[in-house]
Amino acid sequence: MSTYNYSVRSTGRPFGPCERLTDADYANEVSRHTSLDAAERARSRLVADMREHCGYGAWDNHYEVFALRDQTITYTLRCNGPAVHGHYGCPNGIALTLVLDWPAGTTRPALPDAIEGWDSSWQCSDCRATADSYNDEL
Repeated sequence: MSTYNYSVRSTGRPFGPCERLTDADYANEVSRHTSLDAAERARSRLVADMREHCGYGAWDNHYEVFALRDQTITYTLRCNGPAVHGHYGCPNGIALTLVLDWPAGTTRPALPDAIEGWDSSWQCSDCRATADSYNDEL
C-alpha cells in the first residue's frame, strides 16, 4: 500500500487577476501522489489540458500541489554571475542550499524575500556589485 505525501487540489472555479488565492480556496482534491515529481507532473497535465480548452492566457480553474504530511523542501540557488557583457557565471562559484519546512495542508513554501549575501534568488551580492560598477562606468 502506498503512502501518499502530496495532493493536487483545485479551486473548482476561475479567480480573477485581482482576487488573492489562499490555501483554503483549493478545496477540491484532484489526485494523490507518493512523490513531489508525480504531483508536479499531474498538475502540469491539468494546467496544459485547461489551456488547451480555454486558450492561451485564459483559465477556468487553478491547481496547486499540497503536502499531506509535514515535509521539508530543499532549494539550491546558484549565482548566475554579474550579468554584464563578457562575464558569464559567478567567478566565486557561489551556491546556497535552503531547507524550508513545508507544513501539511499547505502549498509549497516560497523562497524568503531576503537571503543574506544574495541580491536576488539568481545573483549573489558580490556579482550585483560588479554589475553595478560596470554599469556606472558606461
